[in-house]
Formats: sequence, C-alpha cells, structure tokens
Amino acid sequence: MANTNHLDFRHLFFEANSIFNRSAGLNDLKASFSDVLITSAIAKCLDYNRSSQSVNSDTPSFFLVANARAMCEELIYCSVFRYVGDQSADDLAKKLNNLSTLDNVHTQTRFFALNNRLQPTLGGFKESTAQKAAIKRASSAVLDVWKRLGLSSTGDRRPPTIRQLSHRVGLCTTYDYVYSLTSKFVHFSPAQLFRLGWGPMDGPFSFCVDSFEGYFSSLARFLGVLIFLGYCHLATEKFGLCIANRYADTIAKQLQSGFRWPEITTFEEMNQTAPDSIITRLLMTIVREDTPNAMPDVLTELEGLAKLR
Repeated sequence: MANTNHLDFRHLFFEANSIFNRSAGLNDLKASFSDVLITSAIAKCLDYNRSSQSVNSDTPSFFLVANARAMCEELIYCSVFRYVGDQSADDLAKKLNNLSTLDNVHTQTRFFALNNRLQPTLGGFKESTAQKAAIKRASSAVLDVWKRLGLSSTGDRRPPTIRQLSHRVGLCTTYDYVYSLTSKFVHFSPAQLFRLGWGPMDGPFSFCVDSFEGYFSSLARFLGVLIFLGYCHLATEKFGLCIANRYADTIAKQLQSGFRWPEITTFEEMNQTAPDSIITRLLMTIVREDTPNAMPDVLTELEGLAKLR
C-alpha cells in the first residue's frame, strides 16, 4: 500500500485527549441537553481516533471502519443542533432521546417475551398497547419539532432523512463519501467478503480480516480524522479557539500533503498496478501551485461548519 505518513496524527490526538473536558454535571445537562450530547460525540470521536492511530492495537482496523458511519451521522446531527439554535436543539434532542428509549424498551420486551419470558426487563414481561401508544405519541412529538423547524420531509409527513439533514448543514460531500463507503461494512457486500481473501490471483485464498489491514488501517484513520476536523470547526469552544484552529490547520495541510487518499475500490484488491506515485505527486504539486488557496470539497465544507457556531 502507499505511504500513509499524512494520516499519522498520534501527537495531535494525544494532546487533544489530554485537554478535552469529557465530564458534564447535572447542571450542564439541565442547561443544555444538546451540548452535552455534542461533548459525548466528540469524546467518542477522540476515542475512535486514539484506537485507529495506535500502532499496537490488537483490534483489526476492519471493525473500526463501520463505526465511522455512526460518527458521521452524529456529526451531522450535532451540526443540526447548532444550526437550529440552543432552545430548539434541546427540545429536539430530548424528544429524540425519549423516542429512542421507548422504541428500545418495546423491542426488547417483544424479544424477551418470545425468547426468554422469565427474564425481567424494563418493558415488563409482554408488550402492551400502552407501549405502542407511547411510541406513537413520541413519534408525533418528534415530527412536530421537525415541522416547526422547517426540516420535515415528504410534505411534512415524515422526519428528514440523514441525507436531507446533511445537505441542510452543508455536509453533502462528507455524507456521500462516508455513507457510501461504510455501507459496504454494515450491509451484505460480496466484494467486501472477497476482499478478506485478497492475495495472489491464482490463489490459494485465505479469508481473514487482517488480509487487507494496511487499507483498513488507512481508511479508519482517514475517516476518523475527517470527522474530528468537523468538530474542530463546529465546536471550537471544546478545545479553545486557538487550539481548535491549530488542529484544523494541521489536519487540512497534512491530509493535502498525501497524494493518495483511501479509495472505495482499490487498485490492489483488483490486482492492478497503481499509477506511478512520482508522476501523481508531480501533477498534484503543479495543480496546488496554480491554486494555492483551493481545498478539496470535503475539507471546504467541514470548514464551513464554523458558520453554524
């Protein structure tokens, strides 16, 4: 695989973890429910990056990549919270949390009633019409908030899709790339399964998640860094303005110094020779000298999250 020095941010994340305040008190929760969720989302992103950047991790990077899908969705929702303002964000976050809890309790009640009926659960020993009614009321309450914010879809009959929200906050490129890529990790994909047996074209093929570790490692780091970059622009107060801006500048410059970012389908897995790196670097150098202030779309739109603060 290609050189991946541009994805090495161990020192940055060591510092970020040391200064980030992960704690929140009950008063913080009462003051801003949505802001505490943003703190939790950033903490999760930092932990992900700490793991993906580790050179001694026992966990195959393959299992990290799928989590980037959830982190991307969390970044989009956190951006929506900043987009709609504190009061509306808290109202939305509380109602979403209530709906999620009710739905989870109902699902587990139904499962255990059919499969382990003597095990006590929060939902009781069998599902009830009261549970279904509560979910219906909670769903309506969430939809009402989306309508009030002008973010509902399908003629105000449904909540917005995550793709619609990504476009509203200016993260369409991030969404399209991350979701398309990670969907291969959370849904059935013949190509993904065959990739686990990558090796000589004439075999034999031995299937293991470690087979393509170089690629999975680069991919996990790239996705984690992109999402963290979004938080550096969206929630600078979590690190301090100067430090967050320094992180953002370092990440953007270092990512652009790499001539090859992780692809969705690679030359290697198709047993094809990748383009000559020297020629590629030369072409990129020429383009960047001609447009010194231009950034890739994904970096530009992540920078745009600063407007939501």
